Amino acid sequence: MIEIENVSVKYRTENDIYTAIANVNLVIPDGGTCAVIGPSGCGKSTLLKCVAGLIPDYEGRVLINGEEVNPKAQTIGFMPQNYGLLPWKTVVDNIRLGMKIKKAPELLDRNVIKQLMRQLGIEGLGHRYPVELSGGQQQRVAL
Repeated sequence: MIEIENVSVKYRTENDIYTAIANVNLVIPDGGTCAVIGPSGCGKSTLLKCVAGLIPDYEGRVLINGEEVNPKAQTIGFMPQNYGLLPWKTVVDNIRLGMKIKKAPELLDRNVIKQLMRQLGIEGLGHRYPVELSGGQQQRVAL
């Protein structure tokens, strides 16, 4: 279960402080699905970054299964709008990087990577760079 309690985020610029989100409350039960929709700039990505533990400086609480968000101890998937791929790394190298970050050495095996790429429909693209892929292909590499 994901619980968001009175979460507010403020960003500081050189001359100002502005509120990105204010007093957001939401409960998503285990197995539940939730869509966060709204116009550009309304705070959707900011909220999701709080849930993923990428923005630690916020007011309120975010709990995953009753525990404070801790990306080092919890497995949290987050796919940013630009998919988070490094443009100077190939598809295979981007996939390997995610596995290294999550300290999953058993997944670094070439055969495992080939199998994952086959399941995602991106086999044969391992030597390409993100700029050489369609948006959907980039999204599957990020996944």
